[in-house]
Amino acid sequence: MKLPRERHQMKKISLFIAICIFGLSNPFAAMEYEAKAKALVPELRKLIQSPEIIAAVRKQNQENAKLTQDDINALDKRWMSKDASLISPIMQNLVSKLLQKFLLESKGLYGEIFVMDNRGLNVGQSGPTSDFWQGDEAKWKETFLVGPDAIHVSKIEYDESSKEFSFQLSFSIVDGNEVIGAVTFGVNGSEFKKNQG
Repeated sequence: MKLPRERHQMKKISLFIAICIFGLSNPFAAMEYEAKAKALVPELRKLIQSPEIIAAVRKQNQENAKLTQDDINALDKRWMSKDASLISPIMQNLVSKLLQKFLLESKGLYGEIFVMDNRGLNVGQSGPTSDFWQGDEAKWKETFLVGPDAIHVSKIEYDESSKEFSFQLSFSIVDGNEVIGAVTFGVNGSEFKKNQG
């Protein structure tokens, strides 16, 4: 367990590296990073709003309509305990396969992609997420609950497992004028910077 002083030191080092990678030494650069991230959405929306993904989200919305919060919490616990009977069918479904394909085609720009239903539960993902329910997090609250044009860009964080700075780009999934779910793309920092020239 890290002591408060060690944690503070690690935060300072992380911030320094983030400034070096993203050039976020002032608020205007931070706003520019968000604007550039949001500029990715129109192209990503075309991928995500495929008939197959829309149909899968709608189907899960119907199947999960009667779930209580206790039911959702129980599913989330099963997922976090790595219950294969819950994880495997989702990892092998069509949405997950499509997201895995998108991830490979991004050539390292995206580290993860996952689609959520109207309760914040995963419909599919490119790889197993740490939890199954995203409905208590900004990625879902600030997209699905806000409206069809909502976009959420998270803070840049250092991922110990990938040794990479990354952020999450999330937006609403829309069918016609109806918001039916949301999607999150985990964006790899160095590839994002490279793509911005």
